[in-house]
Amino acid sequence: MDEHTDIMIKAGLVWFRNDLRVADNYSLSKATLENDRIIAVYCFDPRSFSVGQYGFKKTERYRAKFLLETVTELKQNLTKLNITLFIEHRRESPVIFSRWDESIKLTLLLN
Repeated sequence: MDEHTDIMIKAGLVWFRNDLRVADNYSLSKATLENDRIIAVYCFDPRSFSVGQYGFKKTERYRAKFLLETVTELKQNLTKLNITLFIEHRRESPVIFSRWDESIKLTLLLN
């Protein structure tokens, strides 16, 4: 917080993993009710697109197409709620802020 204000902004980080629905989504509903701002993240895990131990891709063309369409729809639905979806292409936890603002209290909600 800075010296001019005592207001703490509460932000909820909703990390979408398997459940990519907006309607009837417990984590998103909870974040919306308990926070001033919502940040949404989806990570494409490169391991999902690699070849498995038996020589087959874990995610083939049709599954990949379905996943891309679903994430696109998720982004559109969140935009209607004024929530930005950050899309990452890595396995690790998402790094959203290069510098943390101490006036923001962040709550992580896994989905």
